[in-house]
Amino acid sequence: MSSDKWISFNKLTTEENSTVTLYAVWKAVECSVQFKTSQILIDENDEKVEKNLSNNLELEESLIYMPYDSKLGELPVPELKGFNFEGWYYQSADGKKWIKATANTVLTPEIAPSMPFELTAYFTPNIYTITYEDMDYDKEKTIRN
Repeated sequence: MSSDKWISFNKLTTEENSTVTLYAVWKAVECSVQFKTSQILIDENDEKVEKNLSNNLELEESLIYMPYDSKLGELPVPELKGFNFEGWYYQSADGKKWIKATANTVLTPEIAPSMPFELTAYFTPNIYTITYEDMDYDKEKTIRN
């Protein structure tokens, strides 16, 4: 049943021996999800580290609202020249590790204890292999962006 009518109990009156049916009206608690566009995650010494960007990532929407206990759904895919996008990550509640968010990640108060729930893009550098060919020898060099 859908109704926008609210009844206060102090005004509720009925005839004697009649029945009153009450319906609970619930509104889902919303969570704000912030896609960080000024910082990214990269690997340094086998750890994910946040780095500031000189130019923000371009996203259609960087802030969305959704009810708690719902899935994130399809996530945007940003581009950064010279890098591969590997996914969106959020920090664990204790701030000690980064966890990958997927379309099936369910927003719960345990995952998103504060607002906004922040997601940071994780990128890995493109790797290029250059082969130097010479009359006497060949040499290969791998360059990370």
